[in-house]
Amino acid sequence: MTDFNNIGCTINFVDGVFINIWDTWSHRYLVEVYENYGNDWALVNNNIMSPQNWFVHLGKKFRNQWRVKIWGWENNYPVLVTQHTFNEADKEVALTFDTDSYKESCTWAEQSIDYRDKVRTNLTVYSKFSDRLSQQYVDSKITFLPLTNIDRLNTKYYSRFKIGRFNIKRESLGEWGSGFLFCSNHTKPNVSSEHKNNWLPFNSKELFNDIMNL
Repeated sequence: MTDFNNIGCTINFVDGVFINIWDTWSHRYLVEVYENYGNDWALVNNNIMSPQNWFVHLGKKFRNQWRVKIWGWENNYPVLVTQHTFNEADKEVALTFDTDSYKESCTWAEQSIDYRDKVRTNLTVYSKFSDRLSQQYVDSKITFLPLTNIDRLNTKYYSRFKIGRFNIKRESLGEWGSGFLFCSNHTKPNVSSEHKNNWLPFNSKELFNDIMNL
């Protein structure tokens, strides 16, 4: 089915999956988030949204192949009003490099160039080495900017991903349960909201590929 949208809503993938509905056509909406697993889509999250709660945020912050479906109610029957499949082509995308190593930043910059060319996106990279990277990769068609705080709720970006080594234990305990981040149908578990897999054995290139699902 081709993607479409018949209500007022915003869907982006900045620090996870974010859906904001401001349309009151239906008295409630069912929001479903799917994750692609090979040749099929798995339902990983669903929420019924009322007029008091018009947004959904799913905190898997690494890059993934997502699909969002929004259902409204008409004459007491559910009606599919929006379907959106993750697609970065010609969109504004941001990466943040969380590292104190210029050498590692260069490795990630080179991988970012390959990623940009592959998906044909408009890419901005935030790094503490932005000036040096801008000079070294002047022909990369990537915008390098200093590290800054990007507000998830007020952004021009379609998606944003943080490249770095983030605390696995802290993010995987507590509300996520059982030492793994999982979703409502217990699909493949992830070690934290920032990482699909344990990054301890990864080199710089492998870390980038794991977060970016490349």
